[in-house]
Amino acid sequence: MLVCRLDAPTAATVRGMIVDSIATEKSGLWGRAYVDGAHKTAAGFAAGDEWLAEVATQLHKVGNPVVYDDTPAIFPDAYPITECALYYGWYADHVAGPFTRPDFRFLPGAIAVHIYSFSARSLRDPNANWVASLVSKGAAASLGNVYEPYLQLTSHLDTFNNRLLHGFTFAESAYMSMPALSWMSVMVGDPLYRPYATWLQIELKSEAAKNKSNWKAYHEFAVKNAARSAPEFRTLARQMASQTRNGPMIEDLGLMEARDGNFPAATDCFGEAQTFYSNRDDIMRVVLEEADAWVKQNKPTRAVDLIRSALRTSPDASAAPLLKKFEEDTEHAASQATPSR
Repeated sequence: MLVCRLDAPTAATVRGMIVDSIATEKSGLWGRAYVDGAHKTAAGFAAGDEWLAEVATQLHKVGNPVVYDDTPAIFPDAYPITECALYYGWYADHVAGPFTRPDFRFLPGAIAVHIYSFSARSLRDPNANWVASLVSKGAAASLGNVYEPYLQLTSHLDTFNNRLLHGFTFAESAYMSMPALSWMSVMVGDPLYRPYATWLQIELKSEAAKNKSNWKAYHEFAVKNAARSAPEFRTLARQMASQTRNGPMIEDLGLMEARDGNFPAATDCFGEAQTFYSNRDDIMRVVLEEADAWVKQNKPTRAVDLIRSALRTSPDASAAPLLKKFEEDTEHAASQATPSR
């Protein structure tokens, strides 16, 4: 028997988890994924980052937009997370970053997991550890530990995510992701929840047209063109995203190009995404992504000019402190690299 817990800091949160799971299952979990690696290379730790890198690859293959960060730091407090359907991260001992902001909410039905040895030590304090905090912010399901299982005995998140994408229930996906069972692991959420069940159903053309969205259009394109080579896939995807003004799709293509080191193509995609988005937080996130790509092309002036332009337009944006810090760090690095005269 696969056992999960329906538990949270308040009864209202538990009811919300159940209601959101049922509602989301009918239409599918559509939104953006945020995957936050830790860049740990020491023996015994590297596997965690390998799982998260594989999660990002899995999501790209099915056309689910994903922001993947593999730097040691976690997402900063001011990082503009929008429409978050999936979150996987590590390795902080208590909830931090954007998830501490009073205004942050996951999309209904979201699944959120942060790898930490004691992430579920308390499920009744919304400010303790991770699991209680994540469900309090609207996540419908999470995984955690009540005590130290060591990394290899925690849920392998690449397996967990893979099983969810193939239509398995939350309980099935969670148990298949664990190499061994123990009292240390905790699954919090509706065990029967299948967030991606609708992805496997054949939909009538009339219904598909009626329910079309940027998220769904990208997913359908990715599935239909999965057998194409990466260059051909990205060329066709870029054409479609440009024609339909699909912001999530063109941003995701930019992130894939940046991950492969093709920064000129990445900056082109990010620049286009800024014209497609209307949400200010989306625009600020893409500005950060483009600025980072300019820096990696050894063009810090382009990055600083872009940041300053964004700040003039939206000086009171929630991400403004993060943009200012990026500007300061970039200018400092450029001055250090320039020989004094």
